Amino acid sequence: MLKKRINKGLVACFMLGTVVNTAQADLVTAYQAYQNKDYKLAAQHFELSAHLGHAKSQSVMAQLYLHGAGVEKDLVKSYVYYSLANDNQPSADLAKNAKAVFAHLSEDQKQQAKNQLKSDSAKWGEQALQTNIMPSIADKPLVLNPGRRVSASQRVSGSIFAVKRTTLSSAVLEYDIAPDGTARDIGVSHSYFVNKSGLRNMVNASYEYKHKVINKPAYQTNTIERQRTVWGQTTVTREFLKTDSPKIYKHIRQLEKLVKQDNADAKYQLAMYIIAFPALQTSKKEAFELLEQAAEAGHVKASTEYARFLILGRYTRRDIATGLDYLVKAAQSGESRAQYRLGREFLSGQIVKQDQQKAIFWLKQAVNGNDENAKYWLARALLDQEQTTSDELSLATQLLAEVEINHENNPNWHYYNAKALLKQNKRQQGLEWFEDALEHANDLEWNTEQWRTEFNQLKQTS
Repeated sequence: MLKKRINKGLVACFMLGTVVNTAQADLVTAYQAYQNKDYKLAAQHFELSAHLGHAKSQSVMAQLYLHGAGVEKDLVKSYVYYSLANDNQPSADLAKNAKAVFAHLSEDQKQQAKNQLKSDSAKWGEQALQTNIMPSIADKPLVLNPGRRVSASQRVSGSIFAVKRTTLSSAVLEYDIAPDGTARDIGVSHSYFVNKSGLRNMVNASYEYKHKVINKPAYQTNTIERQRTVWGQTTVTREFLKTDSPKIYKHIRQLEKLVKQDNADAKYQLAMYIIAFPALQTSKKEAFELLEQAAEAGHVKASTEYARFLILGRYTRRDIATGLDYLVKAAQSGESRAQYRLGREFLSGQIVKQDQQKAIFWLKQAVNGNDENAKYWLARALLDQEQTTSDELSLATQLLAEVEINHENNPNWHYYNAKALLKQNKRQQGLEWFEDALEHANDLEWNTEQWRTEFNQLKQTS
């Protein structure tokens, strides 16, 4: 019956796709293209990050326009980009470069440059970015630590992990903890050698996690965010890999050699292997140190992970401001996971000032980068608006349909499908989905008092 509802009640009416904006910033591609002297491709990606406020990208665009590399030579645009970069990240060199370019302009070009800078500053200048897309730390930042886990699923060990060919399977899952101690909205952060069926199994089993309830005001009114669990075999030790998976063992050894050569990408990859495969007998503190080094070298994926450690205060002193700085720069660089995490921070308002529209902006960027978690949360954010446009409703509905495989047992996924249908005035179907949400929530022992009140009010409404 559930499949029937999905097919007939939702997808058939909304086959619009999930592309919010086909252009997606990617600084990794930009720098690779630049090194390969493909300046046209480099310019395309640097410009996208420049429009997200990334000062280094704005500076590079100034140079490309100055020399006509990959773009038509344009001294006016070169001046404008140098000025924007200096506005977003002031430096004597940027100011000097802007002044030098400006000096070479004709009087007409100088007036044009002033007008263009005024126009572009209103979109991509420091003040405009702060107003439209950048975070501000909350007045009283809140980072909650969970109570100990008191129960967990026993279903998985007897299924996919019993199969020899999946021994190497590992996944890092993220979830929130509700005030009642139950796990909510589980998503896949990283996965290694796991097929879709395996991931679904891990996600569904993790919904049975329960944590000790903490009876303090902050814990009774907020979810505990950014929690992780690792699904990996305890048998995947170095000795096991050496004998049973020599290719993987050789790869890890190669990464370790590259780490000694100060290779940032190798540091990131090795750190994630350490996190995803605890049986490798390497401490998570070493993973943190590798991520820190890679992030300081400008590795955007490492920056996203390192930001999490700083915000939570794991293996280091908690530093929300620095953590956010790394997260924002990674998001500006086009790292979809960083964009997703930044969107989530805007939604929760626990460490940055809550802002629904900024959340939607960054979640859309992450969806463009095909982040699966962002699809689900963008759908929620769009549906939680007081007013949802028909286009937004169509997009939210399609996004919910696309993430079904990892959310079919998530009561919140059923609830937001109900919300989408009710916003379309499809009352009967919406109530049926709402009943599904309540049924799944009851099975997982969620506190459903608020939902039941809402459901009963809907039933009574003519």
